[in-house]
Order: sequence, then C-alpha cells, then structure tokens
Amino acid sequence: MVQLDLFDNPQLSRRTDKATSHESADATRTKLGLLQQRCIFMLADKQLTAMEVATLCSDYYGGRDESYRKRMRELVRLSLIEELPARICTVTGSSATVYRKVSQ
Repeated sequence: MVQLDLFDNPQLSRRTDKATSHESADATRTKLGLLQQRCIFMLADKQLTAMEVATLCSDYYGGRDESYRKRMRELVRLSLIEELPARICTVTGSSATVYRKVSQ
C-alpha cells in the first residue's frame, strides 16, 4: 500500500468555496508537515540515508521509523533535499541513497 502525500492533490478547495477557503488552501499548500520539518532538521549539516534520518528522528522525537522514512521522497520532490550517490547505510547494512539539505 502506498501512502499518498497530502500535497499530491493540489486542489484543496472548490471553485464554489468562499474566498477564505481559497486563502486557507493556499497557506496549507506551502506548509511543511511536522515530520518533514523534523527530517530536514536532522539533515542540517549531515549527509544521511533515509533510514538513518528515520532512526535519528524516531529516537529523538518518538514515532515510527517508517513514518519519517517516507517523508524523504516528498522533500526531494519539494527540492528541499537532494539525492547523493549511494553508500552503505549504518542502520540496514545495505546500499542506500544518501540525502542532504539543499542550501538556501
């Protein structure tokens, strides 16, 4: 089962909605979710695999590794993090893509 990103569907309001609904939808579209923010924070000055980020986040904030790991693709699509060449992940022991925060 694939979990859809909240922002995969850009239509958060209908044409018939009031102006305030459209304003709220626009504001929601640009906000990062809490799990996304936490993942970016862990990548502040590091280059990590998705599972390394997920493990750090779940150890520090609580929650499931899998919930954090899934946020990495969303952040790549938003151009907030970028993919680097793969290396051996310290969590899984397998080759995995490495991520780093994009300089703003």
